[in-house]
Amino acid sequence: MSELYERIYKAVQKIPRGKVATYAQVAAMAGNPRMCRVVGNALHQNPYYGIVPCHRVVNAKGCLAQAFVFGGENVQADMLREEGVEVINGKVDIDKYGIGVIGKAVVRIATPFDAENILKIYAPYVENSEITFEYTVPSVEEFAWRIECLLKRYPYLVAELDGEIVGYTYASAFKERAAYDWSVETSIYVKQGYHGIGIGKTLYSKLEECLKEQNVKNLNACITFPNPQSISFHNSFGYKQVAHFSSCGYKHGKWCDMIWMEKHISPHDIPCNAFVPFSKLEEAGRLCV
Repeated sequence: MSELYERIYKAVQKIPRGKVATYAQVAAMAGNPRMCRVVGNALHQNPYYGIVPCHRVVNAKGCLAQAFVFGGENVQADMLREEGVEVINGKVDIDKYGIGVIGKAVVRIATPFDAENILKIYAPYVENSEITFEYTVPSVEEFAWRIECLLKRYPYLVAELDGEIVGYTYASAFKERAAYDWSVETSIYVKQGYHGIGIGKTLYSKLEECLKEQNVKNLNACITFPNPQSISFHNSFGYKQVAHFSSCGYKHGKWCDMIWMEKHISPHDIPCNAFVPFSKLEEAGRLCV
């Protein structure tokens, strides 16, 4: 048996009773967040039935990923229920029963000097997907300028694992008119191979903390449709779909729909407190990062 498979089995043994982990989380615990497929192969060949708790592994959406190992979904569901994990329609609530972020994820404010590393995360989304409607990967200089400009009014945050930037999130203006100051557009990108281990959740949670300090009321996310992973992620954070626009973007030879999702994070008081630019929070020592 390979040393890699042994590391995977040892990682699975670390999943506590009453908790579940995703393929990506197991891969991260085994030392390489990119080897999700290898994790699946290893668990399929698990020679330690009864010792290595493969039934505690689910996919990124919480679906019972290891049903085939135990002869059917009901067997895995029953094993999880015996440990106090609620299974509904073959799915587990990751937010409630997941083990959380693997490793020491550190969230900090981005700087223009991070542009090159952040751009490495963003570039594949530009080149290989319709998740962003941008056609051309910007230069490092252009990206650094964007970070610098946004930080004057809004948070721009990165998540690091073992010193490597593995995701980033930021807020930007929803509209330019003054009356829109209390509404922002939110954006988030996670490095490929690092989905499903809590990076996005950690970033978005910290972003919301910052925006509340700025007296922001409404969060708005613009999402290419269909994009079930992003929609599910935003739903889990309390966002609701409020608009659907048809064939409004053309990229990679096809027309794409777009939806808006919205979340209110504080009461709409009258009168309302003034919007506080992010740079002013730093000056006042009120940063939440």
